[in-house]
Amino acid sequence: MGAVRIVGKHERQKSCFAGSGNPAPQVARAGPFFLRNLHVTAKLKDPTMQNLDTALAASGRFLIAALFLLSGVAKISAPAMIEGYITSAGLPAPFLGYLIAIIVEVGGGLLLLVGFQTRIVALILAGFALAAALAFHNKFSDPNEMIHFLKDIAIIGGLLQVAAFGPGSVSLDARRLSLAR
Repeated sequence: MGAVRIVGKHERQKSCFAGSGNPAPQVARAGPFFLRNLHVTAKLKDPTMQNLDTALAASGRFLIAALFLLSGVAKISAPAMIEGYITSAGLPAPFLGYLIAIIVEVGGGLLLLVGFQTRIVALILAGFALAAALAFHNKFSDPNEMIHFLKDIAIIGGLLQVAAFGPGSVSLDARRLSLAR
């Protein structure tokens, strides 16, 4: 049985048994119990967890995309109302803002849905959502506006997760990468 040594966060020690024919000692990391053997469990690939990761990544991406698609399609059906809302927020060029919103929401929603150029699209949608939150939900004394602002911030958080970790394996990006190999 090998020796067990506790090493600190930034310290790695060589085994005193190296080269002696004895197995290398197990290394336990000091820290909270739930982080101790994280390096070991990260290397294990449980097929069930991989399937769950795939389903969760695709589901999250689909749900965020649906939000943008539904919002963009609703804007197409009521242009006068949307332009009036943009004007009431004090923004210039309401028709241009209306067109930009439709292009970003419908186009970005579709691209996010199928997982094409997902990281870039997620960052563009996050920037759009931040601009919308700051322009339209900035009356923080109104609890309803504060809730809408915080919902936009939560959407931005989800989009940043997509940008950071990618679209997952159920996407055109993943298919494109697998065909390139």
